[in-house]
Amino acid sequence: MALALDFTVTQQTSCTEILFTDLTGDYNLTTNLGGWGAPNLERALVTSSTLAITIPGAVTYSIDLTADVIADNVITLTNMQIGGSAGTCVPDGQYYMLWTVTDGVTTYTKEMYFFFDCVIACKVASLFTSLDLTSCNPCNETLTSKISTALLAWAYLEALRNAACCGKTALFANLLATLGRMVDNNQCSSCG
Repeated sequence: MALALDFTVTQQTSCTEILFTDLTGDYNLTTNLGGWGAPNLERALVTSSTLAITIPGAVTYSIDLTADVIADNVITLTNMQIGGSAGTCVPDGQYYMLWTVTDGVTTYTKEMYFFFDCVIACKVASLFTSLDLTSCNPCNETLTSKISTALLAWAYLEALRNAACCGKTALFANLLATLGRMVDNNQCSSCG
């Protein structure tokens, strides 16, 4: 069996970084035939490793991961590496990622789609944290309206995450736009 690359990415809670984690693992005759090491490619023999990231809006950025792959590091990517400004949030949306590894003879690839929702999730959370629940007045229409909005936004956020889980790209985009309109005036401290 040949090397079978596997990875995942997660967006950090600050929304400004993406963690790239190699899940390929080490070769094992009984549990991981596609892992790193003999008879497959050894990390030390990697001559090039890149991650091509296509962001929402269809612009692609290529990031050199060679040294980190050889060292088996968890890799932190910033918004600056994909066209954003330093310290700003990675935009929500669908991302296509293509990881390529070569030893100069054979090239291995793994491609995946990821859906990010960190910024909008932060804004939805701020709807709840901004509620003043110190007065327990069920007739307070302003408070009741704010609670209803927060709960509705949370339901939309859960629908957005389920759309992502099911690979429903158009539905994800529609729900993200709807949520954006719902929480447009709400900022959270990490969203900048």
